Amino acid sequence: MNYFAIRTFNYAHQAHLVKSKLDSEGIVCFLFDENINYIHPLLAGATGGIKLKINSRDFGRAEEILNIVSTTRITDYNGNIIVCPKCSSNQIENGFTSLNGILGILSGILTILFGVYPIYLVRMYRCESCGNLFQ
Repeated sequence: MNYFAIRTFNYAHQAHLVKSKLDSEGIVCFLFDENINYIHPLLAGATGGIKLKINSRDFGRAEEILNIVSTTRITDYNGNIIVCPKCSSNQIENGFTSLNGILGILSGILTILFGVYPIYLVRMYRCESCGNLFQ
């Protein structure tokens, strides 16, 4: 069997979501370099990120599914599409965390002083068009 990388990811949760979608559609796929990127995230650039590999015979169907997934927009609890407040684009990524505000700054200082995971993180959206971060 001839496997090749159809997508690469920086974060394991993103890779697993796409892998789960392809698995549910009956496409056999595997994640490569997941463990090294999970254990040491700073090596993601050196390894090329987490690679989602599929069989070459499934390429056409997998590409169709991934195109549908990538064009699906993020919505709020009421079903309204979330748009960027800066440029009004609906091409939004979620899952970003930030240390915004005074609590974030204090959390960052405590993280540096005690070497612990940040105790205060804010979940953010990022606009793919302009790069704006917002809640």
